[in-house]
Amino acid sequence: MAAWSSQVPAAMAALLGPQVTGSPALEAVLVGWHGQMSDLLAAEATVNPEVFGDADDRELFAIRCAALVMNGQNDLAAARTRAYALFAACGAVVRADRRLAGTVGDSHIGRHALRQEQRTDGAVATVEFTVQCDTFTGT
Repeated sequence: MAAWSSQVPAAMAALLGPQVTGSPALEAVLVGWHGQMSDLLAAEATVNPEVFGDADDRELFAIRCAALVMNGQNDLAAARTRAYALFAACGAVVRADRRLAGTVGDSHIGRHALRQEQRTDGAVATVEFTVQCDTFTGT
């Protein structure tokens, strides 16, 4: 019997760039974004058994991501515009390689939502989005 394995880790690795820690940057794109501190969910998957033939199970999952921008001049409109520009760039990357380096059968940008916050150190705009993946479990 072949070993069963999820494709979530491989797909997340295909989306990741270099790890950044302690950066003073005012912009970031996060893969495996867990949102608020009380919500540590980075990806969510559903596995459906393939009932016709001896095929691998179908795996549908969403990788949570975010594009964050802080504008130190408290210009919320500028922060929002830039966050959506980063989101659009992420969409272009996924569209250019919908198989995510061969880790999934297909992927696309799924839902997205905007969060805005006016803070004492600047305006923050966050576009949270998912990369929806459709593939078969590894064997």
